[in-house]
Order: sequence, then C-alpha cells, then structure tokens
Amino acid sequence: MRAFPRTGDGFAAAYLYNIITNTYSHHEYLYGQLSEPLEKDSFYYAEFHIRPDSDRGFINKYEMIVTLEPIDSTLPFDGVLNMEPTIEYVGDIITDTTQYTKISGCFTAQGGERYITLGNFNADQETDFIWDPNTAIEKSNYSYFDDVGVFKFSFEHLLNFDTTICAGSCINIANRIDGDYNWQFAGASPSVSQEIAPQQICYDEPGVFDIEVVMTHCAGQDTLLLEGAVTVVPQPTLTADTLQQLQVTAGDTVPLQACATGDTYQWEPSQGLSCTDCTNPLATPQEDITYTVQVWNAGQCAQSCTYEVEVFEQPDPSFALSQDTICSGQCATVEYTGTNLDIGLAFWSFESAAPAQASGLEPQEVCFDEPGQYEISLQVGTALDTLTAVDTIVVLPQPEASTTAPVPYRLQFGERLRLSPCADGQFYAWQSSYPLSCRDCPDPELEAIGNDTLQLLVSNGGNCAVTCRYFVEVEVPDNIYLPTAFSPNDDGRNDFFEPLGPYHETLRLEVYDRWGGLLYKGEGIAARWDGISGGEPATAGLYTYQLLYRDVRDGLVKKVSGGVMLLR
Repeated sequence: MRAFPRTGDGFAAAYLYNIITNTYSHHEYLYGQLSEPLEKDSFYYAEFHIRPDSDRGFINKYEMIVTLEPIDSTLPFDGVLNMEPTIEYVGDIITDTTQYTKISGCFTAQGGERYITLGNFNADQETDFIWDPNTAIEKSNYSYFDDVGVFKFSFEHLLNFDTTICAGSCINIANRIDGDYNWQFAGASPSVSQEIAPQQICYDEPGVFDIEVVMTHCAGQDTLLLEGAVTVVPQPTLTADTLQQLQVTAGDTVPLQACATGDTYQWEPSQGLSCTDCTNPLATPQEDITYTVQVWNAGQCAQSCTYEVEVFEQPDPSFALSQDTICSGQCATVEYTGTNLDIGLAFWSFESAAPAQASGLEPQEVCFDEPGQYEISLQVGTALDTLTAVDTIVVLPQPEASTTAPVPYRLQFGERLRLSPCADGQFYAWQSSYPLSCRDCPDPELEAIGNDTLQLLVSNGGNCAVTCRYFVEVEVPDNIYLPTAFSPNDDGRNDFFEPLGPYHETLRLEVYDRWGGLLYKGEGIAARWDGISGGEPATAGLYTYQLLYRDVRDGLVKKVSGGVMLLR
C-alpha cells in the first residue's frame, strides 16, 4: 500500500517482526529526543500513532521506552531489545491499514529522562502474528509511525481557547488525553457531552458561565469545576440596516449614522469625514466612495456596516470631435465627454452641416460639403441650470487634379525635365527613384537615368489629398567609345588613347606591344596613353589594349579589349 503520513508531510517506519532463522529475529527501532528533560515524580501522558503495511503481516506489540540516555544500539544476538516498555499497546492484533491507530498511556517520570525509543521489545516467538502467504510479500511486520508526543499531565490544556467570546460564537475543547469524560456546559448548546474533546460549544446569550467535567483516564478519576470559564459579551445592537446607499452633490455634506450601538466606533476611510471614532460623522466626499464602520463591544465583538455614497457633479457639457479638421464632403463624429451623464436635456446645433440639429447624448455624425470654419454647440440642462459648450471644426477644400501628366515622357539618358503638379494644394510629396531637385515642391527637376513611375501626393492638410502618376521612358545610348587610332604629336587633336563616353568609370587601362610586352598601365579616371614607353616615344604601329571599367548606369564592372593604331 502507498505510504502516507497521518498529519503533515513526514513519518517514520520500522520492521517490528521479521524471523530470519529459528534462533534469530530482526527488529528495528525508532529513536528520538525530547525537547526538555522530564520532571521527577511528575505525571506524563504519552501517545504515538501506528499503521501496519498491508503487504506484510500484522502484530499486537507496539511499545515506547522513555530513558535517561540513548539505548545502546548494540542488539543482543536474537536481534531484539528485551526491555520493559514505558507505554505499551494491550489488545488484539492491529490489522487496520487504511488509517493510523493511536496508542497512549500515562507514567510517572523518574526525573531527567530525555530520550524515547519506539518498536517491539518482545521476541518474535512472544509476539502474536498473522499473515496471508498468498498476498504478503514476506513473513514480517513493517509499520509506519507518526505524531509521537510526551506531555506533562495538567488541566491547563482544557482551557486552550479564548475564554471571552461574543454572543453567537462557539468554543472548542483542545483535549487529547484518552479516557471517559462527562462534560457540562452551563448556558451553552449542547449543554452536555461525552466526547474527549467537544467541539462547537455555542453560547447565544451574554453572561459568565462555568464548565464542569468528570474524567476517568490513565491517571485515575478527576472532577474539575472551571468557574467563570467562559465570558460571553453581547454583540452591538443593530439600530439600522447594515447596508445604506446615499447620494450627495459634489461639495455638499451628508450625515452618516452608525447602524448599531456599542462601546467604540471606527470609521474608514477617513477621507472626507469630520471624525473617525464618533457615532455620527459628517461626510464631504469629492467622488463616489464606500464607508464602513466597525462598532465594538468589549473590544472584540463587532458589527460592521457599509455606506455607499454616490457623488453627483454638475453637468459638464464638454464634447469631443473625432477630427477638428476634415475635407469637404467628409464627416466627423461628435461625442459627449462630460462628467455627469444623468441630465434631462441635451440639444446639438451644427452650422452648415447635415444634420443641422440633433438631441440626446449618443455620438452624432455630421457631414460638411463646403470648405470653411463652422460652429458646433451643445446645450445640457438639469432641474437647476442649462449649460452650453461650443467648439469649431475646419473644413478644407479637397484638391482636384487639373492637368493630366503626359503618358509617358520619353527622354534621353541624362536629359533633365521640369515637372508640373497635377493639382494645386498646400503640400506636395514626390516619390521617385530619380534624383529630384526637391521632393516637397510643386515643380521639381528630374534627371533621366532609367525608366520610372513617379507619384505626386497633393494635400491641403489632413486627409484632403489627390494622387497623380507620371510615367518616364529613357532611351539609353552606348556608354563608351575607344578610338581605333591616335597621333601623339602635340597638335592638340587626338594626342591620347583613352576611353570616351559619359556613362563609364575607368578602373584600369593596359597597352601591350605585338609581343605581349606591357608598355602602359593606368588606373582611375585619369588613365590614358600618350604614346610614351619607357620614357621614349613608341614607334608607329598596331598595339593591343585591355580596359576594365564600371557602367555608372547599372553599376556593373565590364572588360573590353582590342587594337589601336599609333600614327607618327
């Protein structure tokens, strides 16, 4: 069976019967130390709880020994401590495995005892034992121990409850000593009990009451009269409902009256109260609030009352516009935002709008066709006053496209074009992959470097805008030219061999003679051959070249080679 404690989280276990051979037994013992030494000639009550394991056998020997010193752990040959127990179980074999069985007893202390030992102090041959060979896993007894205690015998523990209670409350007797008991509770219900530890002894009426008990236990028989054991204090007397709901206008004062009479009063929270320990404070709250009062008798019997105070404010006729600036032909929503919605009248007026008027506090949608600045007003009324709130809304003209952009523009690469806006407005925003002279002006200039679609957003502010598109197609010529001959004679014409064209960036130029010898090497945009090799003019004739360059239109690096004639 699953091991489990009687209370808490922990427990202990030991073998109490385990015949290994005909002449040798194996017992285990549990050892513990008391919190303080026992007093000489004092009477003590001891108890422990056991539960046999269901997978083994069952016995009738469970015992406790109380000693001055720890018991020598060296066992005799037969594996059993043959000692006289201080507390022992006397009864039939215990077979209940579903719950713990309490074993208890009384003894007189010799004085100074500090240690307890639990187990079976009898040889297996002297222990009654039963088992079922068909279900047990072995011929032994293995038992669990929990809730072990040694207590000095006194009657003080019988009063382990609050001896002053409120009318309608109950007490519980905290007694753990086994025996026969006859309890009498004057003025209580129930008034008698034969339980060891009676629970829920309740007192409905105020007064001072005795408790009497006749006990027969391991120490003998006692009769105990506890005079004035229980003092019952009356509850505060209710004079009004425990829940009250009040209303007050912000800034005014409302009186609060305690719903019960008692010795002391405590009001919470203190916010807005004239006093917190009086019977009837004045409350001046600034917002909805819940007050509570605790009315006490004898410092412990209390009655609680609750006061829910609702604070009303004067109507605040403010309202909010979903947009304070819109375009002609658009609508806006007005919504009441005042602090007090409990009003009798609400009337809207919308200048040059549709609708022109409305009533109620529900959100209103109003639409405007013409540009301008218009007034919106709201009147709210109560039994005391009528208040008015006014706001304005700006309606901007909606831009309209006045021209149509050419479809498409056809330009040469690098050609410049001044663009014209398709509509008039206050704000312009151009989007293009072209480099533009400006992007927030009406007429930027572009440089054609490739096919593109431009977009222009013309706005008068807010969402008042129109969008136009411009399509541009660009014709791209060859990007580089290399002469087939040159004459370096310093006449100012055709004196250098160099790549020509607007759309390239020279990276490296190399010139070779007909045997493959390198005559010239230049890098960067300044690379060009002037017909000099090794400090001397090269002879007229055919030379070969290799050119590495970058096409600035697409960023690609390209290589070209060929021949050039040097003329003298």
